[in-house]
Amino acid sequence: MKYRKPARKGQVYSLIALLMTIPILFFMTYYISSIQTMKFGTSERIIADQLKETERSIETDFVRATEISGIRACLGATDYMIREGQPLDSAELRLEELIVNGTLFGNQTYVMQNNTMDDWRNDIYSITPGFNIFLDYSNFSIQNYNGFYLLARVRLYFNISDKLETAKISKNVEKNILIPLENIEDPIFPYKTNGVVPRSIVFYPYPYHAIKIVTGSDSSGSCSGNVTYNPSDPSPGEKILVTQNASGISGFAGIVGEYSDLPGTSCYVVGTGNAVNLTQTLLNQSGYPELYLDQNTNGLWSLPINDALDKGYYSRFENSSGPNLLQRLEDNLSESTNGMETFVNIPDFQNWGIPVKTNQISLAYLYFRTTTHTGVPVRGLPSWFRINSTYAARYNLTDLMS
Repeated sequence: MKYRKPARKGQVYSLIALLMTIPILFFMTYYISSIQTMKFGTSERIIADQLKETERSIETDFVRATEISGIRACLGATDYMIREGQPLDSAELRLEELIVNGTLFGNQTYVMQNNTMDDWRNDIYSITPGFNIFLDYSNFSIQNYNGFYLLARVRLYFNISDKLETAKISKNVEKNILIPLENIEDPIFPYKTNGVVPRSIVFYPYPYHAIKIVTGSDSSGSCSGNVTYNPSDPSPGEKILVTQNASGISGFAGIVGEYSDLPGTSCYVVGTGNAVNLTQTLLNQSGYPELYLDQNTNGLWSLPINDALDKGYYSRFENSSGPNLLQRLEDNLSESTNGMETFVNIPDFQNWGIPVKTNQISLAYLYFRTTTHTGVPVRGLPSWFRINSTYAARYNLTDLMS
């Protein structure tokens, strides 16, 4: 895995703020000494204001530096797992080691160069802004937050004063900092495929995975395509027309009619009531344009889960979900309360020449287990997709199981 030279952008905000105070302080010192009519206390107020701004900048920069360090620690831990072909013994402990010391199992890690918490503190100390500054932190820990974020807890304390001790600020506070995981590589995919198949964590963008929009009084065939509401659409062949009266209309991949009149196509659902308005409202909310007509349920469905299969999106559920990132770094494929889950893509595996498991559930953490988890196909999804009744309920696919 290749890394670019660390940019360290997140660790410069407070440094800039501190540097900006230098000319201001010099100017005010000269101005106060030259203009004797200035009221007593003005210089103290200005210094206090500058101290307050420096305090704010240090705290803001500390949060940003922790975020960057945490993200890079995840990259370093994943790289180790893939390169060495073995999981971490304790993901929490090793991420803390990377963030604080820049080492993993005591060995320096390139990806953490100039991006540890000690680097941040040393950068602050390396500048002399006209203030006395003492910085430190303690009780650093990291844990899963909700599957899509890690939570770093750390106690930050510092003292800032001007050279003459005219004003002083002391701070001792526990910071709870969220570390985003989007675009971090999921270590399980390359680990389980000998480094061949990559998979980055990209959050599922839709408000649902599968939903039945309307049920009709009559239907024929099953088909899918992008929605159109125009009976005179210039390119109807692969589209699903949703209209009030479908009578005699042909040329579309499928037709949905609010009335009971039959269209001139072999795939349709009619007698659907308020289908036009309901479909427009739902698809405007989701932004997913494809529809599926299912003869078995007389239903018109929206199945953005298909996009998750194609693009490898990650979903999370409140009560139960797949393993979180810390578990994945330990090759622990058990469920968790606040984890995340994604699906394997069998054609992708086949393209890489990786043997596939026949009829194994397509949820990645179940697919990669050594135990067998048999599933069945789902109408409206790719023919290779498999799921069982327990997980089908989670994704609202129960009525579409073959």
